[in-house]
Amino acid sequence: MSRCLARRPRAIALAAALSAVAVSTAPLAEEPVREDSGPAAPATAPAPRVGLDRLLKLPESMDYRVERHGGSTRNEWQERFRSARAEVASAREALEASQAKLEDVASDSGTWKLAPPGVPAGATDSPLDYQLRQDMKRQRDELAHAEQRLQDLSIEANLAGVPEDWRQ
Repeated sequence: MSRCLARRPRAIALAAALSAVAVSTAPLAEEPVREDSGPAAPATAPAPRVGLDRLLKLPESMDYRVERHGGSTRNEWQERFRSARAEVASAREALEASQAKLEDVASDSGTWKLAPPGVPAGATDSPLDYQLRQDMKRQRDELAHAEQRLQDLSIEANLAGVPEDWRQ
């Protein structure tokens, strides 16, 4: 009997501990709805289990379409126009640099020019002048092609119904 008495305080302590745990894990009662502040926050319920196949799919309720005109997005159109304008600007700068260099060469030449008999004195070019003129001709062609590509892109954008702000 002394053994039963010795175990009894342990049993009481164990029962008290279990009841404390049960009370602390019991679901909280929902608070009543107050008229002045709206409904109270509901007690948190465990989250439903979601399968991996459902996590790997985009929800059907969301719309993930991207606005496109002519098969391209806003960023793609802007990049195309930016690239075309940069190409035109680069070709213009190269042509202007060649023209400035040719003007420097022309201003450095003396007033005395020798030419074969029957040919006007200004008709002959030095090898440097010839090279600069050929470069300028090539650069004019490149500028014309770049401007034509920009115009073609504008026409393509017009036909595709691309808004003006996409072309900036």
